[in-house]
Amino acid sequence: MATAGAFPGAAPEADMEAKELENEEGTSAAEFALGVTLTLDSRKDLLPEFRLMKDAIIDWESKRGDSGVLIVMNVVAATDIHEIFDDLLAKVYAQASSFGESAPDAHPAGDTSGSGRE
Repeated sequence: MATAGAFPGAAPEADMEAKELENEEGTSAAEFALGVTLTLDSRKDLLPEFRLMKDAIIDWESKRGDSGVLIVMNVVAATDIHEIFDDLLAKVYAQASSFGESAPDAHPAGDTSGSGRE
C-alpha cells in the first residue's frame, strides 16, 4: 500500500497539491514517486498552477535524484483546459528543461493512457 506525505517543497495552495508516495506500485522500497493533482476551474488558473506544479517537481527531483522514479499527474478540469495543459506540458518537455530531462518515459501530449484525466 502506498503512503503519502506532503512534499516539503509543495506549495500550500489548494488548487495544486504535490505528495510524495513511497512504495507506489511499480517502485521498489528505495524508490519514490510524486503525485501531483491540479484542480483548474478556469483557463486563467492554468499558468500559475502549472508553474507551481513545475517548481514542486523540480524541487522533488533535486531532493530525490535517481531514487525519484515516477511522477503521477492528475488534472481535474474541463476538456478544453486539458488540451491547453497537454500543449504546455509538451512544450516544456520538448525544450529539454530540467523538468523534461527528469521524465524520459513521460507520455507525449495526446497520449492520455495513465494520465489521470477526469
